[in-house]
Formats: sequence, C-alpha cells, structure tokens
Amino acid sequence: MKTKYIKKVLLCRPTYYRVDYEINPWMKKGLVDRDKALHQWETLVQTLEALNIQADTVEQHEDYPDMVFATDEGVVYQKNILLSNFRYRQRQGEVTHYIPWYKSEKLAIVRLKSQFSFEGGDAVWWRDRLFIGYGFRTDSNAVREIIQLFDTDVYTIHLVDPFYFHLDTCLFVLNDDVAFYYPPAFDQPSQDLLRRVIPKLEILTEEEAAAFAANSLVTDHHVIIPRQKTDFAHRVRDFGYIPVEVPVDEFLKSGGGIHCLTQIIEEEYA
Repeated sequence: MKTKYIKKVLLCRPTYYRVDYEINPWMKKGLVDRDKALHQWETLVQTLEALNIQADTVEQHEDYPDMVFATDEGVVYQKNILLSNFRYRQRQGEVTHYIPWYKSEKLAIVRLKSQFSFEGGDAVWWRDRLFIGYGFRTDSNAVREIIQLFDTDVYTIHLVDPFYFHLDTCLFVLNDDVAFYYPPAFDQPSQDLLRRVIPKLEILTEEEAAAFAANSLVTDHHVIIPRQKTDFAHRVRDFGYIPVEVPVDEFLKSGGGIHCLTQIIEEEYA
C-alpha cells in the first residue's frame, strides 16, 4: 500500500474571520473569538511545518470572512486548479483573491463553462479517483461537466444532511484501503457505492461526525485531527497512524475544520 506525503499546502490567514451571515446550520452570527481563532490557525500551521509540509499563505480580504477555508476554492489536479463556482453570493468573490497565488505556482486555471455551482470542499480523492459530492453546494449538472474535465474515474455522491454540506465533512480517506464516513450524511445509493468501492469503510459515530473527524488531514503516518472528546484518535492509532490533535473549535462555528483550512497543492506517494 502506498503512503501519502503532503509536500505543500495553501492556507489563508484568518485576519478578518468572523460569522456575520448564516449559510449552513453550524453558523450563528457573532460567536467567533477572533484572537482564539488566529491562535488555533497558527497552531495548525506550526503542526503542518513540524510534519515537513510547506505551508504557504494568502492574505484574507476583509469582505470575505469565509475565505479562510482554502480547500473550498477549488480542486488541484496535476498542475491544474479547477476553480469553484460558489453557490452563495457571500462567497462568490473569494476565489479572485487566490488566483494570483495559483498563477505564481504555475497552476493552470480551469473554470467550468457553465454557471452551475461547484465547491472544492465537495471533492475528495481516493487512490487516483475522485469523489464529488452534490446536493447543497455543488449542483449535479456541474458534476457532469467535471467528469468530462478529469482524466480519471469520478464517483458522484449525493449528500442529504445539511449539517454535512460538503463531502469533506463526512468522508475521510485514510489510505488506499480504509476510509471513514458518516452514513446519515448520504442517500442510500451513495452509501451502497462507497461500501462497494472502498475495501474497508469505517462508520463515524454521531459525536465524531459532529466534531468534524472526517475533516482531518493525513500525511505520512500522521493524521492531523480536530481535538475532540471521542475515540477517533484511538481508532486512527489502531490502523497504525499517529494522531496529532489540533484545536479548531472556532472554525467549527462556520462549519469548517482542518481539511477545509488547508488546500493540498502538492503531494506524492511512495
């Protein structure tokens, strides 16, 4: 089994992070402690760097409080970045402020021809295949176009629980053989598909899902997980991985976690 090594990620410093609108069930206006959020973000960056991951950053624009969730901006494939078409107007200008960085990294900018919504948080890689979630932030019509763009197998997953509005909030790929998922977040055909495709599919408890365990990040034999009062760290350890817990509860107030905050730019397998 191949081991995944993340080489470089992109983050957005949460200078203007706040909750001043509500576009998912986690969001409640005015609840963010900005100083605490910045400290948690800096802890995450330090954790990434301690694991030999290069952590680059872009500056946040004051008008876009959710711009901190870097992985939502698109999906990287080889030397391309497919940009998101955000569903909600409050987020639709974010990606513009990422494009200069993408170009500086010589990533080819790819946009959907249609105006159907697609968000990077709905893209989860497994082996060399891509799962795309739809239902809340990504339109099924956009998925049809994405299938034509990517030279790989694309699996379509229907999300049905508004608390798990992006695929990376309810599906976590640990390695080529093992993934964790929260079944109530998916319709029955999607559950059947995941069980059919992934060799070992582990069920997340309600408590683990609500603590955004699925929004973790794996590199080498380490898994960066949200600090939580569940058994998820022990479950990860049972598969031979070292859990590294990072507090991100301020970002959970917007419905985002570790994976949401870190867009993977470069990785390799050995």
